[in-house]
Amino acid sequence: MEISIIVPIYKVEKYLQRCIDSVLSQDFTDWEMILVDDGSPDRCPEICDENAYKDSRIKVIHKANGGLISARQAGVRIASGKYLMHLDSDDWLQPKALSTLYNQIIKGYDMVRGGAQRVTPDGKIIPIENYKITNGEVIGSENFLINIYTGKVAPYLWGALYRANLFDDTVFDESIENKISLGEDVVTNMLVGMKINKALYIEDIVYNYAYNPNSIMASSAVSDDYGKRLESLLYRRIISKYPELESWRFAKYASYTFTTCCNPNYGFSSYYDKDVQYLKDSLYADKIRELVPAKFLRFATCKPLYKLYTWAYRTALKIIRSKKRRKEKLV
Repeated sequence: MEISIIVPIYKVEKYLQRCIDSVLSQDFTDWEMILVDDGSPDRCPEICDENAYKDSRIKVIHKANGGLISARQAGVRIASGKYLMHLDSDDWLQPKALSTLYNQIIKGYDMVRGGAQRVTPDGKIIPIENYKITNGEVIGSENFLINIYTGKVAPYLWGALYRANLFDDTVFDESIENKISLGEDVVTNMLVGMKINKALYIEDIVYNYAYNPNSIMASSAVSDDYGKRLESLLYRRIISKYPELESWRFAKYASYTFTTCCNPNYGFSSYYDKDVQYLKDSLYADKIRELVPAKFLRFATCKPLYKLYTWAYRTALKIIRSKKRRKEKLV
């Protein structure tokens, strides 16, 4: 068996068959699909069983509801493929997605990630966020981790093919024990990333992400306490083990200060005096400039000028947004 496809399922009866059909129609056929019914209260359990009856490559797990991470963990535990794919049950694969990724990963990569696109309920295609790295190799586990942590590459589990032996219970246990529900893909990718030596990114679109701008996930935000718990987990398990990654951590924190100063919803950051020192330090300065748009760093090392500049920037942005809202009301 070459590829195991893990599909966690909960309350998606409207979309599940589309997801399953996108795998059944692939030109690459040496796969198993593990449908993990996470205690779904709708017709999903029946849909799973019906498809398993028709195709022996489909396996079904029925379990009590435990959340996305526990469902993925249950699927990984029985997977027998050399390679692993995570597919969300309301999403679907592009034709030839499996063969496109497989033909690359067999060249010796630990992970191959393809391109993805968001699709709205009315069929409109919206590009996924613009990441700096969408094409080419990443060599070395620390480089892979830095790219994930700083947002240079897509952090999702879906849309990629992984070497199956990268995954074990521990990569999911950490998120379950720390009650991580947002950002779990980042945690899992960084935990498996400690074992990734060679990754490839390709621009071929292989994945369709069902996008609903009004959904909870699309508008979700994390509390300060949750964010600290997430960062504490990443630091304890991963970041503290890599000196270069740790320096990026300080640069990332400082970058929040400068973007906050230019955000009209906030104001001049109380962390400025501390974080401007990182901008003046050659160890962190280039990293901060890589993470923060240049317009947010003008006059940043001179506090009086920076306070005046960021006030003017926030004020101008408020005026522009206000005019835009008034125009929308008139339409």
